[in-house]
Amino acid sequence: MQLAIPVTSGREVMYERRYYYRPGPGSSADQTVAAVPSDNAKTPYNGGRVSARVNVGVFPFYKFPNIAQGGGSSHYYVQLADQNEGADLARLRFYAGQQALAPAGAGNLRGVRTHQRMGRNSRGPASTYYEVVGTHFDFMEVETPAADFARPGRAVSGLLVPRWQTAVGGSQRFTFAVDFGTTNTHVAFATAERGEPQPFSITKEKELQVVTLNKPLATSDYLLPVRYGVGSLGTMPLADTVRNREFVPAFIGTDGADVAFPIRTATCESPAFVGEGDPMLFGSINIGFHLSRDGSLYNHPEDGRYQTNLKWDTEGAHRAAGVQRIRAYVRELLLLIKHKVALNEGDVSQTQVVWSRPLSMKKSGIRDFEEIWQEEFSRIFGQEAGTRLAHISESWAPYLYLTDPRTDGGIVPTGDENVVNIDIGGGTTDVLLLRGRQPEATLSFRFAGDVLWGDGAGGGSRQQNGLLYYYVSRTANKPISQEAWAAREVVKAALESKAGSADVVSLLFGFDKQLEFSKELRGAKHLRVVLFLHFAAVVYHVGQVCKARGLDVPRHLCFSGKGSTYLRMLDLNSNLSALTELARLVLQFASGQTAPRDFRLTLVGQPKEATANGAVLWKMKDGNHLNDPKEFVLPGTVPADVEPFAAPAPTSTLTLSEATALREDVLTNARRLVRFLTHDSQEVRDLLDDLNVEMNSDFVYSFLDGQLKDSLNAGLNSLLNNGAKPDDRLPETLFFFPFRDALFQLGRELFKRHYAAQPQ
Repeated sequence: MQLAIPVTSGREVMYERRYYYRPGPGSSADQTVAAVPSDNAKTPYNGGRVSARVNVGVFPFYKFPNIAQGGGSSHYYVQLADQNEGADLARLRFYAGQQALAPAGAGNLRGVRTHQRMGRNSRGPASTYYEVVGTHFDFMEVETPAADFARPGRAVSGLLVPRWQTAVGGSQRFTFAVDFGTTNTHVAFATAERGEPQPFSITKEKELQVVTLNKPLATSDYLLPVRYGVGSLGTMPLADTVRNREFVPAFIGTDGADVAFPIRTATCESPAFVGEGDPMLFGSINIGFHLSRDGSLYNHPEDGRYQTNLKWDTEGAHRAAGVQRIRAYVRELLLLIKHKVALNEGDVSQTQVVWSRPLSMKKSGIRDFEEIWQEEFSRIFGQEAGTRLAHISESWAPYLYLTDPRTDGGIVPTGDENVVNIDIGGGTTDVLLLRGRQPEATLSFRFAGDVLWGDGAGGGSRQQNGLLYYYVSRTANKPISQEAWAAREVVKAALESKAGSADVVSLLFGFDKQLEFSKELRGAKHLRVVLFLHFAAVVYHVGQVCKARGLDVPRHLCFSGKGSTYLRMLDLNSNLSALTELARLVLQFASGQTAPRDFRLTLVGQPKEATANGAVLWKMKDGNHLNDPKEFVLPGTVPADVEPFAAPAPTSTLTLSEATALREDVLTNARRLVRFLTHDSQEVRDLLDDLNVEMNSDFVYSFLDGQLKDSLNAGLNSLLNNGAKPDDRLPETLFFFPFRDALFQLGRELFKRHYAAQPQ
C-alpha cells in the first residue's frame, strides 16, 4: 500500500507498507491477510489486508477553489454499493479538514444526509446514498464488516481521498433550455462563443459525471464510455447496473454511451418512495436514464419502478407525489447543467436556463412548475434566479427555431403571409398562429401522440392499442439479429409487466433502428386510418380557428414536436406531398377559404429538438421581450356559416357547465369532419393510395358515429375527476373530446376485423 504526501516544495513523499500472502494450490492471491489481534482500543488490529466487495461513486467530482465561484452552494452525492456477504452493510463517514461532518437536519445546513435505497439480493448489491450539503469534503472513511478478520463482529476501515478537479469555472456564458415533455425531455444549450443550439452532452473524459472505484480499460482499444463501463468494475459488474439505474450516467450523447438527449420523461423510484414525505434525490428517486435498457426492473418491481406521465401528475389524487417527482427531476437536471458549465470554463453565476410550458395546463399546475424551478435553481446555483431563469410557451418556441436564419427551418416570414406552427407532443398539441409577422393567437389541447399510442379513456395498463397489437402479432416469432435481441428483451419485459401501451410504444420508437416499428406499421393499411383521422382532425380545428380569427389560410403550415414524427410514417413520399394536399383540402373545407397556390407543409428535421432550440435562441437574443399572444379557445361547435367572421372572435369565456350544453353541437361538428373524409370529398379519397390507407368508408363513419358521444362524455368526466369545477373556464376546445377515445376504439376494432385471425 502506498500513500503519497505532497510537501511545500511541490514534491511528494511516498510512504509504503506491504502485506504478503502466499496462496496455496487453487486459491486466489486476492484474499484476506490475517493480522495479529490487539486489545488496544486505538489499534484494534495490527495491520493486514481485507478484500471487500464495495464500490463508491461521487457526483459531481470537482471543487471550486473559491466557494463563491460555485454560487456559494455546494452539493455532493455519493453512492455506496455493497456486495459483501452477511447481514451488516458498509458505511461512509465524511471529513472536512480534521472535522467529521455531522448529520444534516433541521437548522443544520452543513452536513450529511444518508438513505439506504436497496438491500443486497441476487440481482445486485445494496445501495446507500449520501448527500453532502453546504461544504465539500476532503476524505471519506469506509467502514466495512469483516467477521472473518481478527475477531468476529469486528469492522475494518480505510480512507478514500478524492483527487478533485480544481481547474473549474471560467468566463464562458452558457444558456440552457429544457423542454419537459409528456413523453420525452430534451435539453439544448449554446454559449456566447457558439450560438447555435446543440443537445446536452457529456463527451470528454474531463467531463466524467460520476467517478467510481474502477480501473478504466486501455485507452486505445475502447470507446470512452466502454472504458468506464461494466468491464472496468472487476469483481463487481452488477455495480454498473446500480449506477445506471439509480445514479448518474458517466457519459451522455457520445459514441458508445447508452444515453442521449432527448430522453424519456420518467423517474426511477424505490418501492418506498410514495410513502416518504421528503424523498432524498438518488436515495429514493432519480431521473430514469436507464429505462430503455433495464428489462430486469420491469420483472422485479420489488427493486423499484419507472414512473412516466410526470408532466400531468400534479393533478388529481396523487398530486403530492407528482410534485415530488417533478422536483427531483428538475433538481437532477440542474445539477447536470451546473456540472457541464463548471467543467467547460463556464461562469456558473451567469448561467441562464429557460423552460417551456403548455398553455392547456391548469393554473395550479403552472404554479407548481414555476415554484419548483425557482426554488431548485436557487438551491443548486446558490442565488435567486432573477432574469437568469425564464419560461416560454410550447407554442412560441418551435416557431422561433423555424424562422431563425441560423437553422434549417426554412421559414422566411413576411408581412402578408400567415404562418401556423403545430407542435405535437405526447400529451398536448400547442399551436401558434401568426398574421404576417405578428402573433395572432395561441391554443393548446390534449390531443397528441398518446391518443394514437395509448390505451384510450381508461388509460392504465391495458395494452389494448390496435397499432401495438398489430406490431406484436406480426413480429412475435420473427427472426431478428443479435443486435436487436437485447432491445426486444426489454420490450418483452415491458409487455409482460403490463406497462401501458404508450410506454411500450415509446420503447419501440427508441429501438426503431433495431426493431423496425415504423417500417412494420407502413404495411398496416387498415389501421393507418387512425393516423389519417388524427392528422385531419388537428388540421380541421386549425382551419376553424383561422376562420374564427378572420385569418386567411396560412401559406406555411409547420409541424414540430416528437408526436409529429408519425407524419413520416403516414406519408411515404419524402416531400410529404400527399399530406400537403390533404392539409390543403381540409383547411379549405374548415375555413371556407381557398389556400394559397404555394401552400407549404413543413416538418422539422429533428421535431423534438425544435422547442428547446427555439427557447435557447430566444433567451440568448433577449429573453424578456416576447409579445406572447393570448390563448384562444374555440368551443368546437359548427360555425353558423362558412364565411369568415367580420372581426376576430374573442377568447372563449365559456364555463364547463355552459360547455356541457353544447355537446350536441360539438358532436355535429365532429360528424361533419368524418363525413367529409369518408364520403363527401373524392379528392380526399383519391389520396388514400398515396398514404397506403385502406378505408371502408361506410364502416368507419358508422363505427365512429356510435363512439363519438361516449368519448365526449369521457373527456368531460375526466376534467371533473381531476378537480375542475362546473364554473371553471373551459381550459381547451371540446372538439377533440369526441375523438380521443373513439380513435382508440376504432383501432382495436380494425385490428380484430382485419389482422387478429391472420396467420403470421
